[in-house]
Amino acid sequence: MSAQNTSAMTLARKLDRRMLQLGLSQQALAQKSGVSDSEVSRLLKGQSKRPGLPNILRLARALEVSVDFLADDSLQDDPHTEPVSLPSQEQALLELARTIGSREVEMILDATRILGFETAIRRLYGVEFRPFPSSPSHSGATGE
Repeated sequence: MSAQNTSAMTLARKLDRRMLQLGLSQQALAQKSGVSDSEVSRLLKGQSKRPGLPNILRLARALEVSVDFLADDSLQDDPHTEPVSLPSQEQALLELARTIGSREVEMILDATRILGFETAIRRLYGVEFRPFPSSPSHSGATGE
């Protein structure tokens, strides 16, 4: 396998990143764009290299980006939109989510929502969750 050009950003990566930024699942993107779920899946897996102009237009509108951005692998950011400034903690979480992958992050968050935070922590880490005291001004009860 050849070394990947770090300045190139594939269509699949752009779709994945923008879906994560907008909080869209694969199915939500398909529904919002009118592009079939199977075509969105192929694009996200990098199996469909040339989705055709009608689909690119639909995806660009749904993701609120320019066609130029989706079509040009050399563009890291959409030159036609304002950059979004996030607090550093949110930026770090977004980068971690990108590393893990949007589908996996969505599954983790769904499990957390369904199971409840404490149960999800217990299952993921095998430990009991103990929240930090919110402030020392509690009524003096230890709560344990």
